Amino acid sequence: MKTLEQMWQRVENARQDSDSELFNALLLAGEQVLKLTVIGLLAGIPDDRERHRYRLAFKLVRADGLGDWSATLDDILKGPASHQLCEPAKQNEKTELVQPCAEDGWQHEAIMTLKTVLDCLKLQYDPLPAKLDGRRWFGLFTTLRNGTRGHGATLPSVKSEACPHLERSIRLMAENFGLFKREWAYLFRNVSGKYRVTKISASAPAFDSFKSSTQTSVPNGVYVHFDEPRRVELVESTPEATDFFVPNGKFTERKFEFISYVTDDRVDGDAALYLTPAENLPKSETRALGQFAVVGSCFANLPPVPRDYVARPTLESSLQNALMPEEQDRIVTLSGRGGIGKTSLALQVLEKVSNTGRYEVICWFSARDIDLLIDGPQQVTPDVMTDSDIAKSFVNLLEPQNRKEKGFNAKSFFEKHLNRAEAGGLGPILFVFDNFETVRNPPTLFMWLHHLVRHPNKVLITARHKEFTGDFEIRVEGMTDSECRALIASTAAKHGVTEILTEAYICRLIDESDGHPYVMKVLLGEVAKARKLVDVQRIVASQDRILHALFERTFAALTPASQRVFLTLCNWHSVMPLSDSMKPTPTITHAWHGSISTWTTKTQQGI
Repeated sequence: MKTLEQMWQRVENARQDSDSELFNALLLAGEQVLKLTVIGLLAGIPDDRERHRYRLAFKLVRADGLGDWSATLDDILKGPASHQLCEPAKQNEKTELVQPCAEDGWQHEAIMTLKTVLDCLKLQYDPLPAKLDGRRWFGLFTTLRNGTRGHGATLPSVKSEACPHLERSIRLMAENFGLFKREWAYLFRNVSGKYRVTKISASAPAFDSFKSSTQTSVPNGVYVHFDEPRRVELVESTPEATDFFVPNGKFTERKFEFISYVTDDRVDGDAALYLTPAENLPKSETRALGQFAVVGSCFANLPPVPRDYVARPTLESSLQNALMPEEQDRIVTLSGRGGIGKTSLALQVLEKVSNTGRYEVICWFSARDIDLLIDGPQQVTPDVMTDSDIAKSFVNLLEPQNRKEKGFNAKSFFEKHLNRAEAGGLGPILFVFDNFETVRNPPTLFMWLHHLVRHPNKVLITARHKEFTGDFEIRVEGMTDSECRALIASTAAKHGVTEILTEAYICRLIDESDGHPYVMKVLLGEVAKARKLVDVQRIVASQDRILHALFERTFAALTPASQRVFLTLCNWHSVMPLSDSMKPTPTITHAWHGSISTWTTKTQQGI
């Protein structure tokens, strides 16, 4: 790996200086090996409902000592997070570090050589067991580092004696551990939509497809290939991959530190990415019920329709008509911007559909990870994120008698009900997937559903993106004027500001929000706080969290060329008259000019 080669070059330079400098450089090399091991294996943990990867990253960016890094590695290898590790990492890297090693193995030699260093320096450490495993090396190295560079005053003569053994031990880990033999690369997306692939490992043929395809969209950054390219989120570099930075603590509300062990340069990381509590997040307001209840003439686990829901007759009629026929439109999609009302609309229509007798069962699966509350977006725990989560949730709802028998497969059970191969006496089922864009690997999950669902069953999906249109799409846009006024009246009455509102302010509220229901609620909430009419554009532009919640994911899904067009238009301050043929699209409107410009400025700073 390029980053390890750079580190060894620093070791060679230190060797020419003095044994003390060599010893210090070797300690830095060992720290880099330890941190790259933890960060690389962390990349092998995909997103899951318990957010194990985020929980561990949350801990690492705050870690001010190697002890936390070693403890995190234990969690990845043998703790709760180990069950989520991808299969290639389980079969190779985990096996190399967890299984007892033979006495002639490189792990055993690396550990015993490091033990010699500790004995030479007269440092105390826990007695080694009769059977060693590879992860023991990281605990011993942490003891070495803390007893010398951290809290020691080692004599130059002792350092000189320890250097050959320490170098041998670190090289054994760096040259033999499977993670460092994998393909690593830095991916940078060009305006064309293709990627510039900069090799970090000796070769990286697994990333060649990124050079020619414009269909794949992943964030720029360092990647390691396990079963697929996985982003190593806690390593910073450049498209040229000339230097590499790993977390170095010093966490504040705004930033934390990345350090290069080769050049000693420092860069700031964005602390905002790791401010959300790592555990015990609340459930979503639209989470599914834990069991079936009788709703109308069918069984369903639907959450209640929001109390402040405002009827949208045209959309409701279109959705209900799409869900009723038995022999067409297996997958129906509600698509639209974040906060536009897709979920509320779906729940309202499903309550009506439940009374028609068309379905015997309606299953609701929520992947929502953010609740859009009046006082701002709040992160929540999704009910499902993968096909396995969906299958387990379905089994828990139906409670089949053989679910606890050996060999029972929840995913096969769900698939058989999806395609009617084994309905178990159940009538038609409507499967509903809310906030589909937040599941893990949405395209793969969508194709899974598309290939398996059969009439008279149907699938209803709500999503921000149009990639999951299925057989029939209903686009949810801003509310009509009458719907906006009904929402404003009910929200104003709830906050006790009805008397404050004027006709002119209501018209401006509708115009500036483009009929976006969530934005109108937030604006009225600000009026309620101030107890007076407040400038609409100023309110929206000041709501950073709301802007990110509504726009960030949509922006990230755009191609580089589209992002540039978007940013250019948002910063276009010319005033031009609008004729009927030049009216703005719902995506970029003059109503949102001030707010998007604020969000754009912040986005450009991170691009």
